[in-house]
Amino acid sequence: MKFKTILTLGLCTAALSLSIGCKTNGPNTNDSTPPTVEIKVKGANGQYAAASSATLAVSSNDALDLMCVNSDPEGVSSIALNYSNHSDSCTTGGGAIYSGSFTIDGVPAPATQNLSPNQGQVLTSIPLLATVKAPLSCSIPPQLKGFPYGAKVTVTCTGKNYSSNSQTSTTVKTLDIKLQ
Repeated sequence: MKFKTILTLGLCTAALSLSIGCKTNGPNTNDSTPPTVEIKVKGANGQYAAASSATLAVSSNDALDLMCVNSDPEGVSSIALNYSNHSDSCTTGGGAIYSGSFTIDGVPAPATQNLSPNQGQVLTSIPLLATVKAPLSCSIPPQLKGFPYGAKVTVTCTGKNYSSNSQTSTTVKTLDIKLQ
């Protein structure tokens, strides 16, 4: 699922009330620093905290709430979340383990939000929220269903700023979700 957003004065004003900053003198194409990207996981206390790994019980009804944040004092232009969905094994409910190449079903679709400056304003920080919800499964041909125990789903968050320099315009962070 791709989202395309045109930044308006109203959005920037609303963003201020959500603690998302705005810059009023437009994007800086000469920005010499890359954006800061963070992946946060919602804890049991309801608060999001930075993380580099997490776990999810694949055959449960558990969910893992994620927040990717892209920040840059010179303005952010886009944010994207992508997920790996591959497992080298698939285990049936009866415990039989099959080796091979399996697609993990139930992994969220990629999400992208592109921003455009408007009336001289750009956002300096933007979050993108997602939920990875179990059960996650795999299919064993011809008709068996199983679970990808021991696999991992890698969440990739990509943040971009307005820099014209490809070495400072993009930052990528990953989070490994261990499936148990």
